[in-house]
Order: sequence, then structure tokens, then C-alpha cells
Amino acid sequence: MRVLQIAEWEAIDAAFWYDNRESGYGADFLHELEEAYARISKHMRSNSKYELYDGPYEVRRRILKRFPYLVIYTIDNVLPVVIAVAHTSREPLYWVDRLKSLS
Repeated sequence: MRVLQIAEWEAIDAAFWYDNRESGYGADFLHELEEAYARISKHMRSNSKYELYDGPYEVRRRILKRFPYLVIYTIDNVLPVVIAVAHTSREPLYWVDRLKSLS
């Protein structure tokens, strides 16, 4: 699995935000995110296609269980590439320009 640097920053920012609200909560977020990454790696195509995206890439999403976040990814050959770790209340397609870096 490959995670774009900007998606890593999004995850770190979210973890810091949660940890500032309650100690240890940021670690919980990162743990759940790692579990989501593991499931994506094992079953790349089992998650739903991202219904708001209609471009040329196969973009999928995985919803975190305890946190209002999506892991948005595409499949580059046989490798999942995480495009965004997106809060569900953010602009839905703010990450689309990131797909250009995959070409």
C-alpha cells in the first residue's frame, strides 16, 4: 500500500486534534486507521466505489467505524494508493486534483 504524503498529514492532523480533545484518543484514531489500511490491502475491491466521483480512476472509500472519516483510495496496477484521509463533513471532492500525481 502507498499513502500519499498529503494523506499522511491529514491523518496526523486528525490524530493531534483528537488527542487534544482527550488524551489517547489520537492513538485510537491512528489504530483504527491502520486497521482500515490492512483491510484495504487484503481486500482492495471489497469497499464501495466513491459514488460522487465519476472520473477515469477506480476510486473507492472505506468508512472508519468510530470516527467520521473516510479513507479514499484508488488502485494503481495491483497496489492501493491512499489519496485522502477525509473528514466526512469536508468538501466531498477536495482531493480529486491529487489523482493527477498518479499519472
